[in-house]
Amino acid sequence: MRWDVVAFGETMIRLAVPTGERLETARQLEVGIGGAEANVLVALARLGRRTAWASVLPKQALGERIVRELAWHGVETSLVQWVEQGRVGVYYLDVGIPPRPTTVLYDRTGSAVAAVDPASFPIGLGSPRAGGCMRQGSRRRSATGAGRCSSGWSNERTRRESGSRST
Repeated sequence: MRWDVVAFGETMIRLAVPTGERLETARQLEVGIGGAEANVLVALARLGRRTAWASVLPKQALGERIVRELAWHGVETSLVQWVEQGRVGVYYLDVGIPPRPTTVLYDRTGSAVAAVDPASFPIGLGSPRAGGCMRQGSRRRSATGAGRCSSGWSNERTRRESGSRST
């Protein structure tokens, strides 16, 4: 299958404080998932784009929950690599009611994806478009592995404006 967008990143378990409560006094937390790449892929899938998420997850219930939830939203998860060791990162979301700000606490040290070198991850396999871009941390590189890429958005915009279509 070909995708319009493929993203590599870490999706974590989100534990959110119910509205109006504070993390330090809450008796229960709402469980969900979140991560920048996953959030973008879900939004694009809802807009009808073919999206895929690549990452590394431990073979356990929390890893399976992340994959199930992304798949439910229409994100392809076949690029996920499963490992026996490691853990899923967790973040705690405490939504503030003004004037108290919203705070987020991250607990992701030792997550399965943190041990992976993004350059060695086979993200280019089945890459969506020749010349497309992907972001890995603070550097950009071509999805095909050849050369540098200035902007995936400009590549896509150029394709659209010229009337060409990727398959």
